Amino acid sequence: MSDGEQRETFRIDVGAYARELEKQRNDLLHEATQLRVAVDQLLGEREELRRQLAEVKGEPAAA
Repeated sequence: MSDGEQRETFRIDVGAYARELEKQRNDLLHEATQLRVAVDQLLGEREELRRQLAEVKGEPAAA
């Protein structure tokens, strides 16, 4: 393999690697967004349960 062929193969390999890293990054960002939404939902449910518990106990609802 000539020096020029090696450089071209290296460029292709680096390009493929960069595309794979970008795909992994995007996948992780999407997963992080989904986790944030799930956490927000759980926090909202927790607050609703606290409100219901206070209501059952006859305590004033927290603002």
